[in-house]
Amino acid sequence: MVKTAKLRAALRRPRTWIIAVPVALIALALVVPFVYTHYLVGGDNPEPLSFEQLSTSSASAPKPAVAESTAAAAPPPVAAPPAAPSPP
Repeated sequence: MVKTAKLRAALRRPRTWIIAVPVALIALALVVPFVYTHYLVGGDNPEPLSFEQLSTSSASAPKPAVAESTAAAAPPPVAAPPAAPSPP
């Protein structure tokens, strides 16, 4: 009975909530992704990346076609402001 009264008094203090709520949120932020990736997704995970999987020749890597797509979407150039008149 005495322990229950002390617990109730501790839960009424704002300091208890100010400490408990952030700790609970941090714990949830760490536990939820772990449970999701290890138990819910299961064995569908791909192999971890390693340096052995990287290709040493850069000729085999495809070149991105960025220049063609950005040239069509680029806005027209802005004209320079007129020069100030020179003093007489």
